[in-house]
Amino acid sequence: MTPLEQALHTDILTNGPLSLHDYFNLCLYHNDHGYYFNRNPIGHTGDFITAPEISPLFGKSIAMAIIEADSHLHNDKPINIVELGPGLGTLTQDMAHTFSHIPYYHNKVHYHLVEASPYLSAYQQERLQGLNAQWTNELQHLSLTDGPVYIVANEFFDALAINQYLLEDGVLYQKQVTRENGALTFTWQPIPWPRHLPIDEGEIYEDRPLQNEIVASLTNLLKQHHGALIAIDYGYTGYGGQDTLQAVQHHTYVSPLHQPGLTDLTSHINFTELAKQVEAQGAYVNMQTEQGEFLQRLGIEFQLQKLSVRGCPQAYKNHKQAVERLISLKAMGSLFKVLVASYPQIPPLKGVF
Repeated sequence: MTPLEQALHTDILTNGPLSLHDYFNLCLYHNDHGYYFNRNPIGHTGDFITAPEISPLFGKSIAMAIIEADSHLHNDKPINIVELGPGLGTLTQDMAHTFSHIPYYHNKVHYHLVEASPYLSAYQQERLQGLNAQWTNELQHLSLTDGPVYIVANEFFDALAINQYLLEDGVLYQKQVTRENGALTFTWQPIPWPRHLPIDEGEIYEDRPLQNEIVASLTNLLKQHHGALIAIDYGYTGYGGQDTLQAVQHHTYVSPLHQPGLTDLTSHINFTELAKQVEAQGAYVNMQTEQGEFLQRLGIEFQLQKLSVRGCPQAYKNHKQAVERLISLKAMGSLFKVLVASYPQIPPLKGVF
């Protein structure tokens, strides 16, 4: 039994069942035993791998998207790049490498990394020494320079805790975590029905309470400074109605109740709902697409071809396999979705390669 699991048993015995939201939050962000607070979870030796770790061309593509968005704003001021949940700092590092080769942006890019994990924040600061960067663990503590802001949220929203509701025979149930025979187990408890929930009979509705608050903060930044938001995550469009909660340990799917505090928990993002939240706050949605199409628009295959004439054949083969993983409809290209929002409105990104 993990230390967090022991604490959860004590809490449930004292206070009763936990909502899925509270369980999810404690598993990832408990100050002493939370998943992100005591380990490096990313990479081949961790539990999962993210797009920046697969290929540096992912970060270069995001930088090119920012450059195109900045050109639409006709900006001549320094820019702020904010990364939410920077992980190992690889994406920021690759974006910075791209900007360093563009004379116009020399000494004009300020990086701001928003990281809740003290462990990962320390790792990032060590890795990104010499970069014009600041760290904070809260959005409201950002200190931006005078100039546009470009916000990158790659696999950020999926790690926000969710509630789950089920409508059955006209009764609304909430998923909770309780104890049974000395083990943690899920249960559905009937609750009063908030009529605003868009749920149909027999379906599951997932609610991410913190998402709307964060979207409001991000769109406020865009309206104050002008700029764009690029959100990339695995998710879906339209109405889901299904259970998307998942847990991963050592690159293998496990039960969400398996070893709390030592297992990653995520859920899929409803990009239709995310877009509505952005627009409700007064920003503009410029693009919703799949990751594969997004990266192809930004010229990732063109960048790959440039590598083919520079390096050895084996290195090129490795890069090609990595890019295929990012853009293929059979891999991450379709599973991951992209939303680009801005203020003021800018044209959909077309690629400037």
